[in-house]
Amino acid sequence: MENRSHYYYMLATKLMECDRKIDELKVRTEGAGDEARVAYKRRIVDLRERRDRAATLLEAAHEADDKGWKDTRKAADRLFTEVDDMLKLAA
Repeated sequence: MENRSHYYYMLATKLMECDRKIDELKVRTEGAGDEARVAYKRRIVDLRERRDRAATLLEAAHEADDKGWKDTRKAADRLFTEVDDMLKLAA
């Protein structure tokens, strides 16, 4: 169970980091040209959608039984990898 708690904490921390990076992108949007602003806004919308799905998975992981926990963890890992990759591209 300790492992599960650690994982939950790690994902919660990643969500907060994601929120911070999305906020940074919003600031960049303000100083960008028209084309770049549109691209940033699209990325922000996509990141927010994935971030919200990750938050839902995090909650599901917290409430899941052992089998559900394993399935939810796999889905969360995939989603957070996608979010991390998107954030790297946006940097």
